[in-house]
Amino acid sequence: MNKLRFLLLACTLAMFALVAQGHAADATGDATAVETPDTLPLALSTGDTATGTKTTVNVKGRPANEKIEISSTVGGGTTAKSYGAGITETYTVNPDGSSGGWSIVGQGQSLNTTIIQTPDQTKSQFSGGLEITEDFYKVGLRSGVSTAGAGTANEARTFTYERLGLKEETHTGGPWTGWKVEFVPDLKGRVGAIQIAGPGNTPAKEFTLGYDGASRLSGSTTTELNAIYKTP
Repeated sequence: MNKLRFLLLACTLAMFALVAQGHAADATGDATAVETPDTLPLALSTGDTATGTKTTVNVKGRPANEKIEISSTVGGGTTAKSYGAGITETYTVNPDGSSGGWSIVGQGQSLNTTIIQTPDQTKSQFSGGLEITEDFYKVGLRSGVSTAGAGTANEARTFTYERLGLKEETHTGGPWTGWKVEFVPDLKGRVGAIQIAGPGNTPAKEFTLGYDGASRLSGSTTTELNAIYKTP
């Protein structure tokens, strides 16, 4: 697992290096060589494949099997990541470009999910039996989320908005059924208070928020505690 963390950090450094420095490109615009490579602890190369490109990242001074290979489509979408630690991530893409699912396999374990999307719903079905359903308003904001399947509490929440900002989150299933969180705007449209209520709309807790002249959060107040936020 430590090796995997090391490889993930190396991959992040490689992507940062590409942004920070000039580089040569192949037919699809991917990096084939980084300028002044001796200044980097990474050896990075990219080549064209039949379906897109494959980028290989090696960490200098480390064994050759501790590399990362990232496969992408011509459009730049990632289709697979292969880690030297024996872990492989695979991503599927629907014809319209949306995610169709993903899988992780390696070190004797595996996890995969299938994602089914319609214009107003996304359903993620996991290999362990968990299913997460997200519903959306026509404007794209999430209207609800629920879980189902073996070993779950079948939790559910709904969301309402005001001027495209989250106004209320209500638990309609699971152990928190009947509880809700409301975000109350102040006169300038900022979140002026966060109110939590239990079943039957019984008030449970309220957080009052304060702001400075630049609309930066400056304080939070409850009946038990006052907090002050200082900015540079």
